[in-house]
Amino acid sequence: MHELPPNPPAGAFRAGTIADACRITTFSKTKIYELINEGKIEAYSPMPRKTIVNLDSCYALMNAMPKFKSWKAPGAQSAGGKQ
Repeated sequence: MHELPPNPPAGAFRAGTIADACRITTFSKTKIYELINEGKIEAYSPMPRKTIVNLDSCYALMNAMPKFKSWKAPGAQSAGGKQ
């Protein structure tokens, strides 16, 4: 798992690259750019062809996602073979 950078000073944020955002979220570069365009991940472009991502917004997005719940398909049998 990707390690969190140290806590930034008040008012600052953890900055990283698109590749860092991909590692944190396990999303593709295309999906990261989609989320940036939707405003769900904060990013800045200080110069052409360079994007700085607010990694704290990546962690916030991941924490806001619904948790996975396992489910049993209708008609599926349990491990013992009986329903």
